Amino acid sequence: MTKQQPQKKRTAKTAAGGALLALFLLFGWCGRGLFFGDGKPGDESAEHIAKESAETAADTQANDAGMAPRCAIRVDAVGVQLGGEAAEVSAILVACKARGEADLTVTGDAKFGTADELRAALSAAGIRVFEAKASAPPAAAPAPPAPETPPPAAE
Repeated sequence: MTKQQPQKKRTAKTAAGGALLALFLLFGWCGRGLFFGDGKPGDESAEHIAKESAETAADTQANDAGMAPRCAIRVDAVGVQLGGEAAEVSAILVACKARGEADLTVTGDAKFGTADELRAALSAAGIRVFEAKASAPPAAAPAPPAPETPPPAAE
């Protein structure tokens, strides 16, 4: 025969068992990343941070040495822009060849294939490309609609 456990002990054991089960399931779902990250190099990894710091330091040294900054290229629904002004691929290649590097920003509404063609042309010309994705164009906000004028009052 077994003794009956008091209600409080049984409830505490059930709660502890449930917590262990939940922790086990959570650990199984998240893997090694439960508390300390998953151990894979990512945006927060030390290697990534060190690499970014080295690139930033190299850019700073280049700018301090009098080298030109990277070309600023943007591809969006309007087309391709160099330094905020519309430009053709040939003009972009000429302008960026001297600098050797380009910052390429591609928005989600860019015409399909335009960014790929530009990227290929820049790579073929030996220009190092740093790419960023942008969600919205930096264009000025649309003008507010004109206020409606009330109809003339009848007298």
